[in-house]
Amino acid sequence: MKKHFAFIILFTVLSYAQALAQTNTFPSNGNVGIGTTSPGQKLDIVNGNIRLSDGYELFFTDHGQIRSFDYNHRILFRRSENIMELREFGSIVFSSGATSGSATNKVIITSGGNVGIGTTNPQAKLAVNGDIFSKKVKVTQSGWPDYVFASGYKLPPLAEVEQFIKQQHHLPDVPSAAEVEKNGLDLGDNQAALLKKIEELTLYIINLNKEVEALKQELKKDKSGK
Repeated sequence: MKKHFAFIILFTVLSYAQALAQTNTFPSNGNVGIGTTSPGQKLDIVNGNIRLSDGYELFFTDHGQIRSFDYNHRILFRRSENIMELREFGSIVFSSGATSGSATNKVIITSGGNVGIGTTNPQAKLAVNGDIFSKKVKVTQSGWPDYVFASGYKLPPLAEVEQFIKQQHHLPDVPSAAEVEKNGLDLGDNQAALLKKIEELTLYIINLNKEVEALKQELKKDKSGK
């Protein structure tokens, strides 16, 4: 009786082990399955993770891809909990924090191509919530105010400019402090407006110099007449 009982236990254990082994497939050729008996790829892993330890790499020699068909995919670098996340609807988010639950977003690339640094809702191709240090900024635009030096340009009389300043407390064609605070400042438009004022000032000085020279000539005539 004891022999029969021992045989039943041994048979049960072997059958259970064989059943577990049936979830993995290691053929001599073809597809390899882990967690599945019907692998659809050269290596097909179902309901499991892949872990590479001690500096090993996942390396593609030719046209490799990492693909996922679910939502909100993540690539985590565990030591400092840096995260690259592919969100639903196509956004890419880079974040960091002590844990994935407390990670804060640092950079986001929206599905529309806008890039946000320090903001999760960029409304322009590049939106930065913070300071920018740059050696050079290039702005390209049309409508540069060379027209000020055209022969038909009407230079505003200084009396009108003075009256405008007294009433509005800023120069004509230049945004007020309230407008800048509300709408921000377009660097290209602002540079064009400032250049226009510099060109007008140059014309005022040229005209003033002509008047001064004319007065000098009259003074010479008066002196010679005496």
